[in-house]
Amino acid sequence: MSHGDYVAELPKDRAVVLARSVETGYIAAFRLIDRPAYGVQFHPEVVHTPKGKKLLENFVIGIAKAQQNWVLGSVIDMIVEGLRKTIPPGEKVLCAVSGGVDSTTTALLLKKAVGNGLVTVFVNHGLLREGEAEAVLDMLKSLGLNPIYIDASGKFLEALRGVRDCEEKRRIIGELFAKIFKDIAESDKSIKWLAQGTTYPDVIESSFAAGADRIKSHHNVAGLPQWLGLKVVEPLKYLYKDEVRRIAVALGVPEDWAYRHPFPGPGLAVRVVGEVTEEKLRVVRRASKIVEEELAKAGLYKKCLASLCHSW
Repeated sequence: MSHGDYVAELPKDRAVVLARSVETGYIAAFRLIDRPAYGVQFHPEVVHTPKGKKLLENFVIGIAKAQQNWVLGSVIDMIVEGLRKTIPPGEKVLCAVSGGVDSTTTALLLKKAVGNGLVTVFVNHGLLREGEAEAVLDMLKSLGLNPIYIDASGKFLEALRGVRDCEEKRRIIGELFAKIFKDIAESDKSIKWLAQGTTYPDVIESSFAAGADRIKSHHNVAGLPQWLGLKVVEPLKYLYKDEVRRIAVALGVPEDWAYRHPFPGPGLAVRVVGEVTEEKLRVVRRASKIVEEELAKAGLYKKCLASLCHSW
């Protein structure tokens, strides 16, 4: 299921329509007549789909006859082995870590794969949540990740001065990140790779339809400038967020960090309406903190995760 794509028609005398969209009339589900092959044009894996997991279970277990032998440890081993085959000895990988589950898990997998060949960096762009910089550094260090810390908050805020358009904010922030990565790579010529925490929804929600590239412009698939000159490695590219969280916990990430609410790369810049100022950031930081505290008190913090992950 990708934004902008749809099934217009099925092969004649070979397929049967099982369901159509009420809103558009598009084919929502079908099956082939001559074999147990099915297709659906919706997200069965998200919380918004009633009985979506049951649908997947019926197909995978009942129709495809797959064995239920998925083991978390073997998936980790498979990813690590793939990284070792991809990254030649002597070549280093630069991994930006934000404290989010995707980048943290990416860094831990790479550490297992390349050891000292991993270079981690935590860039404070001044758009983080309340107390986040200190908390993130403490958490990363507790996991054995000792990132280069760069406080570039003044540089980011200056670049955003007078900018009101949200998409332009994202572009500016992304370009500044790339320039910082470029400087680090130029200081160590053995850095040949840039690691990104791209997950499968980031890939499938950025289609070739007009404007679809902006759906995930604050995620890794927004694209990197060619002048960066680094090859990209994406260990989580075929995993969904819930799988990444489970792998994170298995790798030692504290559960309260593994299940934190998602936070976009441009940070609070995309939560501020209009120009980003110190005063607006102060207000948004406090408001964000209050909302998270109240959700936790009401026992709703974790329940909000699924819809938040999908909406970002």
